[in-house]
Amino acid sequence: YLITVKKVEPKRVMLVTFTKKAADEMKTRLATLPGLSQQMVRSMTIGTFHAIFLRLLRSRGFNQRIISSEKRKQVAIKLILKEKALQDSYEPESLLAILSSHKTNLQDLNDLPTKTTVDKEIKDIFLRYEQWKKDNNLMDFDDMLVETYRLLTTNQRLLQLMQNRFSYILCDEWQDTNPIQFELIKLIAKPNDGLFVVGDDDQTIYSFNGADSNIILNFEKLYPNTKLITLDIL
Repeated sequence: YLITVKKVEPKRVMLVTFTKKAADEMKTRLATLPGLSQQMVRSMTIGTFHAIFLRLLRSRGFNQRIISSEKRKQVAIKLILKEKALQDSYEPESLLAILSSHKTNLQDLNDLPTKTTVDKEIKDIFLRYEQWKKDNNLMDFDDMLVETYRLLTTNQRLLQLMQNRFSYILCDEWQDTNPIQFELIKLIAKPNDGLFVVGDDDQTIYSFNGADSNIILNFEKLYPNTKLITLDIL
């Protein structure tokens, strides 16, 4: 509709979803729609949050290797626990989940509390883990979003380029969005807020990964001019 009826340039459209499979399916479906050519589809930015923002980071010189294995992260945490003689005190999986929560909620690790012994130990473990990644030129999936947020909030010129490039942002599975993903979308959508989201608050499935259903429930409060279309026919 945007491209064929409103004559929007395809390159000004960003389509965001949560899985590579869904992104690939979007591209396939779009290519079959009347009035859209393969070239038009290729001109659009279509992908997952991580794929789109990793591409941006790569274009700005970020060359870290990606840690895609949870096991590798757990091994790194285990080694840190062993160094601190705390291997019987904490579960690596739990620590990584807590760390991910801090990052998706935009919390600076340096600001974590140190009131108790446990607070101090956990903060030190996290900082050592971050240093291990830095020393080995590594980045995980949370880091992709954190680094993009830092980049866009400290480089006004780059942010303006992104805002000028993407006049229309369309997000799928909005109920599964976490705070840092929402902040990134909000930044790029400004100042015109050409934002279109699709979601069902009853279907939040990524709450374990920081998804916050309040983001979809409070959308109209943040954007008072929102036009709500309810799909209530099965």
